[in-house]
Amino acid sequence: MSQHPEAASVAHRVLRTRARRRRRTSTGVAVAVVVLAGGGAVLATVPGGEEAPAQPVAVTQWPARGPLAGDTALVGRAKLAWANAGPAGAPGSEAAVLYAGPLGGQNATLVVLRRDDAAGKTSLGFMTTPSTTGTPDTTTLMVRAQVTVSTSAPAPAAYGFVVSRPAPGDQARGSWAVALVAPGMPAARFSTSAVEHEIADAAGSPLDGVLTVDLPPQAAAWNTELAFGDRGQRGIASLAAAADDPATRTVTATPRLDGTFAVTGAADAQPGDLLTLHEGLIGVVTGGGPTASAGTALTSLRTSGLNARTATTARPVGLAGGPGEQTTVTAGPGVLREGNRIVAGGFPGTAAVINLGTVHATSDGTWILRRDAWFPVTPTQATLIRHP
Repeated sequence: MSQHPEAASVAHRVLRTRARRRRRTSTGVAVAVVVLAGGGAVLATVPGGEEAPAQPVAVTQWPARGPLAGDTALVGRAKLAWANAGPAGAPGSEAAVLYAGPLGGQNATLVVLRRDDAAGKTSLGFMTTPSTTGTPDTTTLMVRAQVTVSTSAPAPAAYGFVVSRPAPGDQARGSWAVALVAPGMPAARFSTSAVEHEIADAAGSPLDGVLTVDLPPQAAAWNTELAFGDRGQRGIASLAAAADDPATRTVTATPRLDGTFAVTGAADAQPGDLLTLHEGLIGVVTGGGPTASAGTALTSLRTSGLNARTATTARPVGLAGGPGEQTTVTAGPGVLREGNRIVAGGFPGTAAVINLGTVHATSDGTWILRRDAWFPVTPTQATLIRHP
């Protein structure tokens, strides 16, 4: 297979974009707009006047925070919920509370715990009550998300999760995100590549430890970020998928000369799994194993059961291979407009989407899908979404 022309053509643009990002500095503003390839907007930012530390403190050194951190009955119920959520791991340390308190606009209660197993692996558990319109029932706690802390990378500035599919008992129907922030961190902002519009609506403060925000229903863990300081350079957060969302895991995507990608870090990768960056889809896994392979042809989306549509009107479109390995887009009369963003959706139980690119008309009236500049040109941390 020849090198994918889109991957080759965007390489210089990607490098120029990264160079520009490195030159930017953060000034700690109340709302800062960040435009992402394929459409995106800042969702929220917390004011701050200082640039974030280059290296946040490790999560094993975080103190207990939150107004309910001393509620031993609540924390005990959270520990029991986490212990009963799955098979018991290797014996290790007693779970320590990192946060216990209210969860902003979700009308819920959040408890975050940390535990270390006998092998030294650190995990975080995020337990919440169901979201409600009234007073949270703190006798009912569910494991909303779990995170395994990596020791091979710099410490993130925050850990959290994104909910795009309601859990049993939830009354909140849209997507939302929560992050527990490292001590001493100032300004932070959520962003998503799932929408073009801006939403400035955050609850909480890094001083309290927790940030939470309501998101558009198209948002999910794979297209949402929380960044501190100069975006992408000082402390990106680690946001996991909620327990009831499509499963995700962090992998390494390495481009090959033939235009495909090697996927490492998920030995259970299977054909149909989706390889993504925050900005959009890289490709679809075509072969599993310790080193899986992902192809970039969008026609392979059918193996994942997803469908392509316009981002703003949700009108269905068809994708087909075109000349020079391009992707052509077909739709009903009047559906497509120059520059329309095309997304893929169809995950069970959620409206979350993945960016595919934008459409552009050729001189003969054919619509071509342009994959925007998010193809990595070096080994890059990416997200693998389990086959829906």
